[in-house]
This record gives sequence, C-alpha cells and structure tokens, in this order.
Amino acid sequence: MDTIWKVTAAVIDIDGGAPEVRFSKVCLKRHSGVTRLVRMEEDKDRAAALSRPSVIVVTGGGVSSKPVVDGDPAVARIMKSGELYVTVHAGDGTSPTVDFIRKDSVSGIVPELERDCALVIGIMVSRNAGDIGAMVEQSCSRRLGFRRLPSDVPLLAALCGQLYRSLRLPLLVAYLLALAVNWMLFSWISGRLQQRRSEHDAMVRDREAAAESDSRQKGLERMFSDLPDLAARSAAGRVAGAVPAGTRLTGLSISSGDEDGTSPDRGARISVSGETLDPEEIVEMSRRLAGTAGFRQADISSIGTDGRYRDRLKFNIDVRR
Repeated sequence: MDTIWKVTAAVIDIDGGAPEVRFSKVCLKRHSGVTRLVRMEEDKDRAAALSRPSVIVVTGGGVSSKPVVDGDPAVARIMKSGELYVTVHAGDGTSPTVDFIRKDSVSGIVPELERDCALVIGIMVSRNAGDIGAMVEQSCSRRLGFRRLPSDVPLLAALCGQLYRSLRLPLLVAYLLALAVNWMLFSWISGRLQQRRSEHDAMVRDREAAAESDSRQKGLERMFSDLPDLAARSAAGRVAGAVPAGTRLTGLSISSGDEDGTSPDRGARISVSGETLDPEEIVEMSRRLAGTAGFRQADISSIGTDGRYRDRLKFNIDVRR
C-alpha cells in the first residue's frame, strides 16, 4: 500500500554571507519499502513547517567537499571528527564525495532548529543545492515507515502532534458551532418556557376571577333565597332589570318595613353595589331605578376606583320604594 509522508526540509544556505534558513514542504511516497520524492514546495509558514518531522540540510559555498579515495587519511579524519557535520554522496557514474562543514559555523542555527522542530530526522550536508531532494529521500527512507512507529516513540509523538494541529481548527470551529446551536436552542426553549409561564399565570388569574365571580353569584343567590317575603323578591327582580349591559352587581341589600310598620312593601330600603368601566352607566342605572323600575327614589351614595384595576369604578346606590 502506498503511503504519503509530509516532512519539512530546513535548508541552511551558507554562501559567504550570514546563514539564511528557508523551509520547504516535501511530500514523499513510500511504496514497497522505497521512498520517492513526489513534490517539494517553499513553505513560508514557519509554525506549520516546524510541526512536521524535519530534515536539516546545510548547503552553499561554505560547505567543503572532498573526493573519497581509499586509504586517504584526510577522509578518515573527516569521517571520524566530532566537530564536523558530514555527508557522503555516492556520485552517479563518478567517484563518491564527502561534504562537510564545521559545526561551529552553524552553531547559532542548528541547535535552535533541533529545539523548535517537532522531530529532526537527520542533518545532511551538500555543497550542491540540487542534491537537497535526494538527501531528504535518503534520510527519510531509513526512518519513515508504519512498521517502525510502535518502536519509534519520537516519530509517533511528532505524527500525533501534526495530526492534532491539523485537526485543531476544524474541531474548534465545530465546538463553536455546537455552542452557537446550543445557545439558539436554549434561547428558543427559554422563550417557550416564558410563554408557557405567562399562559399559566393568565389561566390562574382567570380561574381566580371566575372563582370570585362564582362566589359572589352564590352569595347573591343566597341573599335572594333568604328574602323574607314576595315583595322583597319582586323588588330584587326590578333592580336586576335596571342594570345596564356594561355594569355588574356585586351586592344587594334589602330591608323591608316603613317607619310605622304598617306597610312593609312601601317602606322597603334597598342598597345596590356594583362595578363598571363607564361612569355614565352608574347615572343611567340610577335613572332606570327611579323611572322604569318603579322605585320612588334612587340616590348614588358613593363612587370610587378599584384598588387593583384603576379603570374600574365601584359604586353604591340607595333605593327607596
């Protein structure tokens, strides 16, 4: 199975001036144990470049090169020196060469790259910049491979970190999207709960008003049923017939008997209480009581506002037969 690996080539160019570092994104395909370069492109995102496994390549005119000759003591000293970065290049049809550079020439750069890179696969040296791709292939072919992952903990950690960094932004966007959906759902549910709460409160108020009205009606019924004689009941019926459409009776008191006690019906005194939204209906009811209802006198004794509902008027009318 073909696998694609993405690594970084951190190229240190030493060409007489101050060393310059540039990063390239390298895609490698591994097939049947052979690693081949697919493409290499410049990567200006330093953070992304350092998050991938990296190969450090030192190149330029500051790199020394020497042909490899059997038995040459100079080549042996170069290969054994701990103060040099050394890479042997096998020439195509030519004798191999060894390229090398003193470590202190790049002492301010290589240690920094080794510290910042997720994983340094190798440090290669080449006088010829055209060999960078081949050196990256050579260095990675010895290290990259799924079979090596269980035993190569640094490579596994670097790949996991790279995967985390690639998934971090999509996961963050998904998390923020989930938060936004949750907030909208919470707002909708809160609105629905508030609406249900308002409907419940209105229903409770309606029930309380209906219970109060039923209680008043039952009280009036008890008062009517307790009237002592037919004349008082007739008077109550005439009072009810004089009530305007927008007025509601809340109380009715009937006392029978005149001053000398000889004619209960003629001396009956009636106290009517009620409530309305229109003050003119109070005057109209008083006029009806003294007119069409057949009572001798109807006087408005009091008018006031309701303590809970300021637009509702409460009144009392004293009626004489």
